[in-house]
Amino acid sequence: MIKAPNENPKDDDLECQKALEPSFLALIDEAIRSGWSREQVIKSFGDLADNLWFEDQAFPDDAR
Repeated sequence: MIKAPNENPKDDDLECQKALEPSFLALIDEAIRSGWSREQVIKSFGDLADNLWFEDQAFPDDAR
C-alpha cells in the first residue's frame, strides 16, 4: 500500500519518492526475474516517466 501525502507541501517530492520506492523496487525485481536486464528496466522507467510528463504538458486537460 502506498502511503498518502502529509499536510506539508514542501515535503511533496521527497515524500512521494519514499512512498513509491518499495513498489518501484518490487516492479524492477519482477521485471528482472522475467528476464529483463536491470539497466533496460531502469532506462524504460525513465523513458515512460518522460513520455507521461511530456504528454501531460501537451494535453493538460486530458483526464487519465
